[in-house]
Amino acid sequence: MINKSTSSKGYTLIEVLMVIALLSILLAIAIPNMGFYRRIGENQEIRELKKDMLFARNRAIAENRIYFVHFVPSINSYEIRREAFGPIVKSKTLGKGLLIEDREIGRPIGFTPNGTTIDSGTIYIKSSRGQRYVLTVTPATGRIGIRLE
Repeated sequence: MINKSTSSKGYTLIEVLMVIALLSILLAIAIPNMGFYRRIGENQEIRELKKDMLFARNRAIAENRIYFVHFVPSINSYEIRREAFGPIVKSKTLGKGLLIEDREIGRPIGFTPNGTTIDSGTIYIKSSRGQRYVLTVTPATGRIGIRLE
């Protein structure tokens, strides 16, 4: 007589379908939250830009020099420079779906040794979701504000 093993080493069709159904339900719950993570990443990038501008302002005060923040919309980046055409202190390319639109004025934003700016400035940044962030720099105080338009 031949002994046949009664244990199987595979999965039944019902078990496979149950796993696929559970994974589908989990994905259906998780996919709408992906926009949430994208929005968090965009907000983090905008906050970092504001911190970098404050960094340039603080360096101008501490070193008694003029620091400039140059925006380059063509490559979606900005640079912090000591003096107008001095060495680059920091360069950053925006990511996470943000796009620098043209500035209100074509010149860079310059911070003077007393913390004020040479000119006022407005920077428009568009998100991948179609929202528009507006960064404004007040000339008399050097204050940097962010609002969602």
